[in-house]
Formats: sequence, structure tokens, C-alpha cells
Amino acid sequence: MEAKAKTKGQARQVTGEKPAAEATAIVDEFRMVELGDLVRESSLRFPVGIVPDADIAQFIEEYSAGLSWPEATDCRNIKDPEPPRYASPEAEEQAIRQTTAEARICLNNLRALVADGDRNALSEFVQLLAKNVAWLEGYSWREKKGNLTKLAGLLGAWPVMFNSRPRKQRQVAEYLARIELAPEFDPALGWHQLWDMAEANEAAPPRFDNPEDKCREILDLSFSAGRRLDELQLHVADGDMRATVNFVKLLETNVTWLESYSDSDKGNLKAIASLAPVWPMMIARCSRRTKAAVEYLKKIEQGTKAQISLSPKWGTSWANEGAVATLYARGIRIAVHGARNFFQSYDKKLETNGPLSRAAWGKIPQWIKDAGKLAPLTKESAPQWFEIGWQRLVEKHNGHPENDKQLCKFCDDNRANKFARAYSKKALPSNTALRKRTISPANSQKADIRDRIKQRIFGAFISLAPPL
Repeated sequence: MEAKAKTKGQARQVTGEKPAAEATAIVDEFRMVELGDLVRESSLRFPVGIVPDADIAQFIEEYSAGLSWPEATDCRNIKDPEPPRYASPEAEEQAIRQTTAEARICLNNLRALVADGDRNALSEFVQLLAKNVAWLEGYSWREKKGNLTKLAGLLGAWPVMFNSRPRKQRQVAEYLARIELAPEFDPALGWHQLWDMAEANEAAPPRFDNPEDKCREILDLSFSAGRRLDELQLHVADGDMRATVNFVKLLETNVTWLESYSDSDKGNLKAIASLAPVWPMMIARCSRRTKAAVEYLKKIEQGTKAQISLSPKWGTSWANEGAVATLYARGIRIAVHGARNFFQSYDKKLETNGPLSRAAWGKIPQWIKDAGKLAPLTKESAPQWFEIGWQRLVEKHNGHPENDKQLCKFCDDNRANKFARAYSKKALPSNTALRKRTISPANSQKADIRDRIKQRIFGAFISLAPPL
């Protein structure tokens, strides 16, 4: 895996010159809990050996074309696709059982590699859990068939994404209350034994002849498990109680195992957890369990190197508009980070490639090249990151973000004035200050709204940026 990891590792070289010790401390600042889409895509698409120049050129064109503004959609409003239909209830039950069994096998094999100390296996394992635990919370907002609430009412603990921030803990408490999780459950009675005791002693992991084969096996297990879990999601969203039980059971077993593994951590758990701003946990509606969870997060050093602000002010604001601003700020961070990593990963590697791949590299959009020259995100570099992301957001809205009903929530005069006072001392981009104009009143009003939107998202973006 080390050979493949170099692709991601090259992204650590930063254009802004820093002392060697400080650069080392950054430790691939945005790796968090993922291998990275670039490494995944390259590993799955290209076989071992020499890759034809034309194939690399095609990959560059396709991947760079996909680097754009991500769809910043509130998880509450996602429309779940229709589940597959079967000839009989028996056939559907058999399909759910088979999907669950295949997902369990893949996750168990991935866990064996995690227990062997492999960091990339753990990063994929946690990423799978995080994605599906987050989906479950999003589904709780749009649940219409009662399957989630019915199951939660029978249980005493539930998988959530958690960190030690008081604000996040309040959000988790509201989530558990919303799904009516049993409130009287005492974690001292054995909260982690809802289904079965997670075993920390895993079977011996498979051995590989070279790092590339191990990398592909990890990616294949992660991809296969992810597909099966996605299939179960469709049945859960359709209200199927059997699928809901199996889905939650898979998450509970593996999240529980992750906590039990912390007692025999071989170094990979702390290495990944320190880069993660949130972590999958089993939480009960009990203050004792919350305190125990916070102690667990301290033990694994969660978020200590996350390169994202974990202060209590992270994403704070008034009412629901702040959640929207933070959502768009995170979208900017994701888009610019992806472009930066892509550029830095391939810029040096292509010097010895063929003419087709070099020509494709020369055609990548200028904003990707600009992102590749950025220093790591800090409060000092945040304005440069934001300006690139803001241009992508403006392009997404055809030059008029003020026409977006969601973004226009920022433009109430009282709230705008409150925001201006709160951020009057911040280093806002030079062209975002509200200013007198010599243009027509209609255009001036639109420009004023656009500036307020920009200021509001920039404030949320600053709150996400780490201090160093």
C-alpha cells in the first residue's frame, strides 16, 4: 500500500515555503479518514504495470472535468431512489439476507486487516461506517413509514457521528430524542451487548506478495461492502423492518468493534482518529454514556490533527441560516481541497509521461492550477481558498447566487447587520465589503445581496479553518 500511498503523499508538498519541521507536522492535512478519490480511482481503473499514455490522458480529462462545485444538499432533503421490486415477499427477504451476509463478510475481512495494523484498511473501514451512520441520521428527518422509530424504541443505544464539541453533543441528543430511542437505558448494564459482543481478536489477515495487491484488496473489500450497504439503504428507505434491523445491526457490530479495538490499538487507530473531525460511536440517551464516549475520544486522540476548527464556535450562527452557510462553506472546502490534491499529486508525476497525457494536463482549468498552488488551509490562507471556491459557486449559479432561495435567507437586514458586527474585525476579501455604488438601483440591490451572501459564507468558512 505504501507504493500507492505516494500518490496521495505527494500532495503534502506545499507551494508556500515552510520550515521542514512545520511541513512535517502538517502530515497530509486533509487525509482525514479517507484514502482519497484520486488514489481509489487510479487503483481501480489501471492494472498493475505500465499504463498507456492515452489511458492516463483520458483519466486526467475525466477526473479534472468532475472537479467542480459539489452538490451541497441538506441530508434532510435527499430523495431516496426506488428500491428493487421482487416477485414475492420471500424473494425480497432472501435478497435482503444475501446482501446482509455479503456485507458482513466484506466488513469482517476488512476488520482483519485493520486489526493487523493497516492504516489504509482502517481509513476505508471508518469511511464506510461514517457514510452509512450519517445516512441513517439524514433518513431520520424524512422517515415516513415508521421503521426507524419502531426499532429505536426497542434499543438503548444507537450509532451516531460524534465529537467532543458541546454543540455536536446537543445535535446528537436531539437526534436520539427525535427517533425516540429508549431514554432509561443504563450503559453500566452493558450498552455494547445489544446484539453480540464484538470480538477484538480477529482471524489472521491474508498475506500479499506486494503492497499493490494489498491496496487493491482493501479497495475491493471497501467497494463491495459499500455497494451492499447501499442496497440495504434502499430497503430501509422503503420501510422494510428486516432491512432496518440488519442495517443497524451491521453498523452497531462494527462501531462497537472499533471501540473495543482501541484497547489493542497497533497505532493505526490513533493515526486515523487524530485526523478525523468526527467519529462513529454508539450513544445512549444517558449522560454517563456521553461522558464515557468523550473519554474514549480523548483516548484515541480524535481530531487533534484534523486541520479543521473544532472550537465551540464552529459553524455557530443564528437560527437555521447558519447551517446553510456552513453547508456551503464545507462545499467550498471540499471542492478546493480536491482540486489542490489532484494538481499536487500529478503535476510532478507527468514530467516523464507521454505527449497525450502532458497535453491533457495542459488543458485542465486554471482554477485547478490555482488551487494546486495554495498553502494548507489556515485562518491566514482561508481568504485565498475562499476566493477560488466562491468563483466556483458563482459559476454554478450562472453568475447570480442571489437568485438561489436558500442563499437569500442570509439577506434579512437585521441578521445581515448582526453578522457585519460579529465579523467586522475579520479579514474579509477586499471586494466583499458593502460599499456605495454608482450603478443602477436594481443592479446595486442585486450586487448588495450577492455581497451579503459572500460575507455570510466567508464567515462560516473562517470558522471551519484551523488556526495554524
